[in-house]
Amino acid sequence: MSKDPGREKITGASYDRGRFRVVTLRNIALTAPYMHDGRFATLEEVVDHYSDHIVSSVTMSPFIQGNLNLTAVEKKDLLYFLRMLTDSSFINEAAGGGPCPNEESDRVHEGQGRE
Repeated sequence: MSKDPGREKITGASYDRGRFRVVTLRNIALTAPYMHDGRFATLEEVVDHYSDHIVSSVTMSPFIQGNLNLTAVEKKDLLYFLRMLTDSSFINEAAGGGPCPNEESDRVHEGQGRE
């Protein structure tokens, strides 16, 4: 069992022990390492974990009731789907110096207006 109390540390509710904030799947292929503690370096490791290596515990979400037991084709399809959630236009603009989502709002917030 993990020693990290998760949301329980914030809420004080024992029900939240081992629970963690769920992040967006947008650009998931670019956000390694994975899991709340960074234990997996690749999406393949994450899919393999949920497919074949779930260990039941008192902090386990009721939505996860054991391994998914995915076939090799299902794993491949799931990985393909997850990689499709990468927003290449967002990444290309950020890398190329184009406006990132917060740059424009930062300028407006600072009273500089739009250019």
